[in-house]
Amino acid sequence: MLFRSVHIVARFSKSRSTSVPRFFYSPSLLRRGSSFRASLISRCCSSVCVRSDIDVARDSVVKIFSFSREPNVVQPWQTTEKEYSSSGFAISGRRILTNSHVAGDHPYVQVRKHGSSTKYKAEVKAHGYGCDLAILGIDSEEFWEDMNPLELGDIPFIGETVYALGYPRGGDSISVTKGIVTRVEPQTYSHSSIGILTIQTDAAINDGNNGGPVVMDNKVAGVVYENRSSCDDYIIPTPIIKHFLTAVEETGQYIGLCSLDISYQSMENDYIRQHFKMSTEMTGILINEINSLSSAQGILKKDDVILAIDGVPIGNDETIPFRKKERINFEHLVTLKKSGETVLLKVLRKGKEQEFNIIVRHEQPLVPDRHLPSYYILAGFVFVPLSKPYINSSIICECSSNRKAKKAGEQIVIISKVLLNDITTGYRDFKDLQVKNVNGVEVLNLRHLIELIEMCCEEDLRLDLENGRVISLNYTSAKEATSWILEHHGIPSAMSKDLKIESSQLGFAIFGRRILTNAHVVEDHSYLQVKKHGSPTKYRAIVEAVGDECDLAILAVDNEEFWEDLNPLELGDIPSIGETIFALGYPRGGDTISVTKGITSRVELTNYCQSSTKLLTIQIDATVKHGNSGGPVIMGNKVVGVAFQGLPRYIIPTPVIKHFLSVVEKNGYYFGFDLPDISCQAMENSQIRKNFKMNHGMSGILINEINLVSAAHKVLKKDDVILAIDGVPIGNDEKC
Repeated sequence: MLFRSVHIVARFSKSRSTSVPRFFYSPSLLRRGSSFRASLISRCCSSVCVRSDIDVARDSVVKIFSFSREPNVVQPWQTTEKEYSSSGFAISGRRILTNSHVAGDHPYVQVRKHGSSTKYKAEVKAHGYGCDLAILGIDSEEFWEDMNPLELGDIPFIGETVYALGYPRGGDSISVTKGIVTRVEPQTYSHSSIGILTIQTDAAINDGNNGGPVVMDNKVAGVVYENRSSCDDYIIPTPIIKHFLTAVEETGQYIGLCSLDISYQSMENDYIRQHFKMSTEMTGILINEINSLSSAQGILKKDDVILAIDGVPIGNDETIPFRKKERINFEHLVTLKKSGETVLLKVLRKGKEQEFNIIVRHEQPLVPDRHLPSYYILAGFVFVPLSKPYINSSIICECSSNRKAKKAGEQIVIISKVLLNDITTGYRDFKDLQVKNVNGVEVLNLRHLIELIEMCCEEDLRLDLENGRVISLNYTSAKEATSWILEHHGIPSAMSKDLKIESSQLGFAIFGRRILTNAHVVEDHSYLQVKKHGSPTKYRAIVEAVGDECDLAILAVDNEEFWEDLNPLELGDIPSIGETIFALGYPRGGDTISVTKGITSRVELTNYCQSSTKLLTIQIDATVKHGNSGGPVIMGNKVVGVAFQGLPRYIIPTPVIKHFLSVVEKNGYYFGFDLPDISCQAMENSQIRKNFKMNHGMSGILINEINLVSAAHKVLKKDDVILAIDGVPIGNDEKC
């Protein structure tokens, strides 16, 4: 109940002639004196007013149902489906205000009005993780009937009474809890790295009330934003709410709060004030460092003392006057500025006072409050950018979260997990370590790390980590292991979709008005275009067939102009070892075809990046540049193979290409290679050959198992020795 019942203090009745409540007292209470009666009447009348205020607010509060798929921060390709319930309330402009963490990244949100059983679909119009606020829109006339928006009020003073409204988790009725304001000061929100003005209250706020209003005098004093494990709870005050709403109204989005982007210290020590020539009347803060991305770079200097901002003096304890002798951190003067606005700083520099106008910008934290589940996998090492959610889920020191970016786009790239295989042996404990350099080049961010690895033309790959740790890999083996990791761990891709940006690769014309290229070049791309050599025109292309196993794809271009003067290349044979070949392609970032010369150094069976089947491969010593994937390798004016980035200096030979093309021509699609579907072993050991009665001139392989679905299941048997296929003898080493 909203007011207490002590003994039988009062009951309410309305006469027909007036709406003023009448009070009936027990005789024993009447004898206690007029002062008690006056106090009682005052308290009851006050309760009536409070109840009226609460009733108005209650009708504006909604219950929010949100559904999301939350990524695993350590293994970002995995997600967990979750359902939440929380609170929100109507404000002007037919909007619902709530917390960002309640609805920000959730793909499906519904709301339900107080006293209604109907759920209405809502759309997230804007959200800001830094201030933990979000706006929902509901496109339903029925929903907005009889819905009264709440008005935003001012910041309550310490000791004033407030009421928190919301839907506790697991309940369908609004709860109202009463408390007083215990503190008003900047604090770091759960998804923010900047100290933001916060109201603390002793009202018991239930789990599920997040996003609900806190009211005083029938106006919103703030929004519930976090229920911490303490006796006090926290509220986002109206200045922060108004700043968020204004930014969204003016720009359509919320970028964040502003900052001077400097490091500083207090000046409470007498000697340090004397050292920096501050008079006894002066107070301020000492600048320790100015971030290289700060707009104050080149204007302010290290060891400057900031005395005042916009005429407001800063205390030696880093605070400024607020209200009624209250003081708060000086950064409050900057955080609520709009990006691009200026602040006037009074500065003491080498004993002389100076004034500077500084443009404030949104701060760029090195560790973001939230981050899309970006990842990249190489040979079992899972690389991710460090984020606040990752820190919260691991044992990484939180000191990293307060560091500021010194370069645009800078990230801390760490190894979130080490998936075990032969390549990662000995590196199991390298989890949570930052990657500093790749082959001697400093890593700027995750995308840069991918470029450094994917564009590597060396067989040796060195990764330098924090604490001096080193990872040394063979590039070819690492790429082969990546394919195995993806298959055996059920990982759909070696990198997240957000890292698969617009890219340029290569292809070439073959007979039948078709373009041949790599499968990985066109997969997961919703829009494809092709451009002829020497032409600026791009033509729309569609995928006709894809073979992941052999990393080949066919494109079709339905444009007569494109095919004019375009001569298809003819497929040749496998070159002999030592023969000269030429690799053609467009290196990434260039518009001119490059030609590199080399020789064939090896022909063998190898696992392609997206295949568990060993296929014929040619190794060459020509430098195949990044961006040449899908390009032809020619000898004597005929194609002998297709370059692919999965393995450096390896090409897909023509027998594999011809098999792919013939299967597509016959069936309209590619379903892979026909294999005997058996397990076998070599027969190089003389004793095992003797046991299976092989004479001196015989060679072959021993069948260990025949798959039940294999066509050979009823023909071949375990312990058969296959001596030849189509008349071609098989060696004891499994080769022919």
